[in-house]
Amino acid sequence: MTQFIYTATHELKNPLTSIKGYVHLIRTRLNKRQEDQDLDELRKMVDVVAKNTERMEALVDDVLVMRRIIDGRLEVSMSRHNVAEFLNYVAEEMRPILDEKSQRLQVDSRVETLVFGSQHLAQVLQRLIHNSSKFSPKGSTIWLQVGKIDDAVRFSVTDEGIGLSHEDLSKLFKPFPKIEKPCSYQGTGLGLCICNGIVELHGGRMWAESPGRGGGSAFFFTIPDNNSP
Repeated sequence: MTQFIYTATHELKNPLTSIKGYVHLIRTRLNKRQEDQDLDELRKMVDVVAKNTERMEALVDDVLVMRRIIDGRLEVSMSRHNVAEFLNYVAEEMRPILDEKSQRLQVDSRVETLVFGSQHLAQVLQRLIHNSSKFSPKGSTIWLQVGKIDDAVRFSVTDEGIGLSHEDLSKLFKPFPKIEKPCSYQGTGLGLCICNGIVELHGGRMWAESPGRGGGSAFFFTIPDNNSP
């Protein structure tokens, strides 16, 4: 089964790459032609193809990452990092997405250095912030905070979004969870599961809290503070 999944996902990547290339070419040529109703309709259809291609590509990528986590093949390069500099990097990477909705990211860290895999932990925070942005209204604030808790360092991403029901909280970190949400919000269904797997590879744990629908959400994870570089 594992080999099948790897083979299937890699086979899917090739046609996806080709489709993306041709969609880009079609868009470029369309933009050079005179505007008319037929061309507008064609642009709309190409946009739908492009959007679904991107969704399929994201799913394939996430399936591959999830398989590496399950099989113990995801390698995390651990080293000591300046936490403030790391968070600034994450914030800058997320700025274009947040700017689209005029959202603000409030960053606060009370930890100087920590040992972790910067590439993978950045992916975790970027996914969490992206989710918060997606499920929060325009002009809202997202808080990214880091602080000490017992013998660990706790990261949190808190938003003013649509919130989660108690039932949804128990399903969040499972593959393809059936969460109640507006149909306009779509994802691969593996993002939080991957985040949880990466956090566990660091020896930490992950959880979420929400007062309920309309009350926003907060995602937390811890990283042990007793690592050595």
